[in-house]
Amino acid sequence: MALHLRITPLQLAVILASAHCRYHRQHCSSLHTCRLLSTLCYLAAVWPCSYLRCAAPCLGVILPIFPPKQHFNSRQLSVRIAGAPVPPFLVARMYELYSCLRTDGDGGCAIHSVYGQPSKTGLRLDNARAFLATAWGASAEEFLAHAADADLVQELLTFLWDDVLKPQAKREAGLSAGQIQIGREAMNIWRQVSAVSELRERCVARVLEAHQQYEALRQKREAILIAFAHVCRRTLEHTFLRPLLLSLDLLEEFCKTPCEVRGSPEISTKFDAIFTESEAGETFRRSILESCGVGRFHVLSERVRDVVAEMKWTLEADGVFAFCDALGAIGPEESEAHRRPFPNFLSLVYPAYLRAITTDENYFLSDLELLLLARCARTNVVIFKYDTTDSDPDEDGRKAS
Repeated sequence: MALHLRITPLQLAVILASAHCRYHRQHCSSLHTCRLLSTLCYLAAVWPCSYLRCAAPCLGVILPIFPPKQHFNSRQLSVRIAGAPVPPFLVARMYELYSCLRTDGDGGCAIHSVYGQPSKTGLRLDNARAFLATAWGASAEEFLAHAADADLVQELLTFLWDDVLKPQAKREAGLSAGQIQIGREAMNIWRQVSAVSELRERCVARVLEAHQQYEALRQKREAILIAFAHVCRRTLEHTFLRPLLLSLDLLEEFCKTPCEVRGSPEISTKFDAIFTESEAGETFRRSILESCGVGRFHVLSERVRDVVAEMKWTLEADGVFAFCDALGAIGPEESEAHRRPFPNFLSLVYPAYLRAITTDENYFLSDLELLLLARCARTNVVIFKYDTTDSDPDEDGRKAS
């Protein structure tokens, strides 16, 4: 399925540029804004046609069931341009601006929707998979050169390892894969990868190594939590704890946020709670430790050492030094080491991945893969995604479907 937008590219550029500026003033850097605006200006300049074809994936599947007008909920629509998220300000008149066109019914409908020509079966591009293979390139090096977009490539690497290969390698290694749902496309990629015995062994070895790294990290994190609990005492309130929370910009929040602990009527704020052995006290202490980012203990360590440098030595301060030692036991790279794939991941996995997406006629490309194809083929593409999950009732009390 594809959508045709009955609006000129210049009009779309103005609408999205305005929306994107409003969004980026609050959330993003000016660099990404400039990159998007440059893309939009180029789009308006090189597309003389009055119709803009847009691929419309739904729930990661490129053959969407777009909701009937009476069930449409604009809050569920998101927009991606060259990988950048854009708030859906332009969707108020969705059904006035768009009309649906059918694509050829095979798994290449994402490619057909952007590059296809009208046919009896809908929009269709002959040899669509071959077009994809040529555009991406035969090797990882060619792919990187053609894509020329570090952010999109990194998103693909994260997807391939975290969502596709790691969960299936964990199952093969006898480890829990969590609640991740393995789709048919992901299973096909794993089939191609595991057909190469060296690749399968690398994946399994890496998840076993990562499991050991995570367990070691978890033990060190628990040691930090215990060491911090030992310094959460009233005798260190003014010399260490208040200065630390002030440096973390948490003091006002902890001192003013009400909190009740059963059986401890003297506890009235979050700050009071951190001195207790209650469940709330442990939760708040953990939130302090993670205030610089989950696993970013090296940043927290620097803040702690700055506070310690201003302290006068006392017997009570020994616990603070033990806390510093516990923080120093986790290096800057150690917190993320268990998340990374094995070295040369893309170079080794890419041939098998390319086979999976170009030889299986029923492999449906994701919006990310379509964006990468557009980057490699030097095509401007706007992708609209309509999410039908967890919808809010519309004005008539109905939910989008």
